[in-house]
Amino acid sequence: MTNGLPAPEQPPVLSPEPARRPERDTRESVLEAFEETYKFFSSAKDKDLSIDELIGREQIRKIKKDSLDQDRDYTIVILQEPKIDPDLTFREHRTVPVDSLISFLTSKIDSETLPPKEKAKYIEYRGILARNSVPFLRSHRQDVDYRETEAEQQLVEVNEILKTLGKTDIVYGKEKSHEDLEKRRDLIIPRETEVSVKIKEVAHEKDLMPDDIES
Repeated sequence: MTNGLPAPEQPPVLSPEPARRPERDTRESVLEAFEETYKFFSSAKDKDLSIDELIGREQIRKIKKDSLDQDRDYTIVILQEPKIDPDLTFREHRTVPVDSLISFLTSKIDSETLPPKEKAKYIEYRGILARNSVPFLRSHRQDVDYRETEAEQQLVEVNEILKTLGKTDIVYGKEKSHEDLEKRRDLIIPRETEVSVKIKEVAHEKDLMPDDIES
C-alpha cells in the first residue's frame, strides 16, 4: 500500500511473439501470376518492346510450349560439350525464364499508364514471380566450361530468333550472350500440396472439378 492506498496493478509482462515465417506462395498463385503477366506481355506490340524484351518473350514462348503447355513444369534440352568431347551430350532441365517478363512489368508499372487496380495487380504478380524464380547460373552452372557451352547454345538460339523477327541487322555476340545468362532467372513452380492433390483425387472419383466440391 502507498499512503494507505493499494498499489496500482502492474501490467503483465508479455513475451515477444516468435517471428513468423512468411507463407509461401501456392502453386496455383504462381501459375496464375505467370499466365496473367505472360498474357499481358504477349499482347504488347512489337514496336513498343525493346529488342531484349522481344528476344525474352520468344524464349518464354518456346519453353512454355514444351513445358507448361504440356502440363509439365520443365522441358529437357540436349547440350553438347565440344571442348571436352564433340560427341559428348548431356540433358538439362529448363524452366520458363522470367527476367524479361519482370523487366517488362517494371517498365509498365513505372510508366504510370496503368489504372490503379491494374497497377496493384501487376505489382503483386511481379512480387510472386520474383520470389519464385532463381538465377539461371546456379550450382554446377557456375562452372566455366558449362557457362561457355550455355553461352554458345544461347548465341545460336538468339540469332535464330532475330532472324525470325526480321532483325538480321542486329549483332548478337558472345559477350552479350554471357551478360544475358548472368541476368536470367528461371521460374520455380511450387509442388502441389498434399491437400490439393487429395482434392483432385476426390474430384476425379466423383467426376467433379475441384471448384464444385463443397468445403
